[in-house]
Amino acid sequence: MRTFYSILCMLLAVAVFGQSKADMRKIEDIKQKSSLYVIGEGYAPDQEVADQTAISQLLTNISANVEADINLVMNQEQFGEDNSSTAAEARNRTRIKAYGKIVGSNSITVRQKDGTFYVFRYLERAKLTEMYKKREAKATNICFDADKNLLKGQIGFALKNYYWSLCLLRSIPNGDEVEYHEEGRMQKYIIRQMNHILQNIKTQVGDQQGDKVKLLFTYEGKNIQDAFGFIFYNGKIANYYTAKDGVAQIKIPASNTSDQIHLKYDYEYSEAANADEEVSMAVNMYNGKILAGADNYIPRGSKKEVKQVAAQIAQVVDDETNAVHNSLEKKEKKTYANIVFEVVDAIQKKNYSSVRQYFTPGGYGMLDTLMTRYGSVSVVAMPELQCYPMLDKIVCRSVPMQFTFRGGRKSFREDVTFTFNKDEKIESLAFSLGKQARDDIFQKNVMGVWSDSVCMVIATFLENYKTAFALKRKDYIQSIFSDDAVIITGHVVRNAGRKLDSNSKRLGEFIEYTRQSKGEYLEKLSGTFGSNEYININFTDSEVKRSSKGDKYGINIKQEYFSSTYGDTGYLFLYVDFEDPENPLIYFRSWQPEKDPNGRVVGLRDMRDLGL
Repeated sequence: MRTFYSILCMLLAVAVFGQSKADMRKIEDIKQKSSLYVIGEGYAPDQEVADQTAISQLLTNISANVEADINLVMNQEQFGEDNSSTAAEARNRTRIKAYGKIVGSNSITVRQKDGTFYVFRYLERAKLTEMYKKREAKATNICFDADKNLLKGQIGFALKNYYWSLCLLRSIPNGDEVEYHEEGRMQKYIIRQMNHILQNIKTQVGDQQGDKVKLLFTYEGKNIQDAFGFIFYNGKIANYYTAKDGVAQIKIPASNTSDQIHLKYDYEYSEAANADEEVSMAVNMYNGKILAGADNYIPRGSKKEVKQVAAQIAQVVDDETNAVHNSLEKKEKKTYANIVFEVVDAIQKKNYSSVRQYFTPGGYGMLDTLMTRYGSVSVVAMPELQCYPMLDKIVCRSVPMQFTFRGGRKSFREDVTFTFNKDEKIESLAFSLGKQARDDIFQKNVMGVWSDSVCMVIATFLENYKTAFALKRKDYIQSIFSDDAVIITGHVVRNAGRKLDSNSKRLGEFIEYTRQSKGEYLEKLSGTFGSNEYININFTDSEVKRSSKGDKYGINIKQEYFSSTYGDTGYLFLYVDFEDPENPLIYFRSWQPEKDPNGRVVGLRDMRDLGL
């Protein structure tokens, strides 16, 4: 038996040696074709370390090919600040052109006689050129999205997309020569656009109560519509906030006695960039650089100015409550409004258990989750509520609140609505839609296409949907998905003829997708809920169409997703059955990070191709 094992080991050693010789011949052949390949080599006792060394050298060698392109380095001088990069920074930035894990590279691993590993990495120069072309196309598409964002008053989106596009352009050879339609050089165009935006954002200080200060953000005289991100430097640490409909509330410690408030407008959106490895790579390379115009010191303002701004903020809050048309008369709404006032008072006093009698068990469970597991809560204002009937319920909207996480370093503003059942008990709480998403839906009523009640049912469904993710209500999410629901995650492919892998399918010319069952989706969702301190969703750009099949609707909506570990922006589509308005049912859900080259996203017209 011992003889058998000895012979087997010898045969294996010969086979390995033979393979190693074949691999070395291939390596030498590639090295001799230096005009066709870029290479990297690594030696180490550990195979992974050897591979990382090879990757690093490959990065360096790719960078050397574009070293002459050093004029692409982005520095603050182009944005109005004289702060040139060091030579070390310049060399490091050229490494960005290699793109993360070296997409398209191959490796050969050889175990040497002394037990150490030799890893040889190589990349065809033709693939490198192709990669740059794809990145240029992505930068162009993102810039086009930024233009559309700007037209719609979505200033946060516009800054983000312009900046991401600029970073991608800076990461390709001759990126400064890329043309953008009739605007000329794209990089110069983006810089002009970002400068214009930053110069026309105005931040004003509203009233202050204790350590809480309200801020109003406008662009060219109009409230900023999307979830606008900014950073407040409180004297010790940077705190990240998100304004809604142009309004946010910050917390200023008593130790900060400055007559100015130090803010930086967010344009990087680095959390959302993580959804795309290529964008993340480009953005992270320039992390920490502050563009001129983004860093601001806002005066506290005179009493007269503060009073004027406070009135404008109050109007924004009132506009949120006036989102519907058939509100109850003052006498009718008094009962419901008084209950909400008591609940809000209890929240402010941090004694919410004292109002338990006003809730159903499920409603109180949502309140408890909101108060104990969704950050630190503060009430921004107490507007005059609007209460309106919806089916056999009464909805009161809405109370603006601020939710703060990470020990005070991350905050979101949300308008909270209260829904009463027929017994005048609060059965649910929800985060309302932003003004733009809400207006898109109710425009159908203004145009006479749908009744007020239909618009309310759809808007309420979307509010409950986004809130369920924030409060991690897996039970609710499970209830609104059909047992045989189709759930897909799609992405755009530029090469329409590319061969699909075994887990993917093609929808249309450019959308490639993977499919999940309801069970698989919920299992993945459980992991997401468990690994995140918070989840926050913001909707914009909604488009709702009615199907020819009864009370089924296709809802296309742009979604901003924020969590403590991940963030992204993409396009959500839901195919929902509202035959029973109190129990809507989702038959199909899709998500994709970007539109295809034709500006298309998965929608109602794709139902037939998907067998629905």
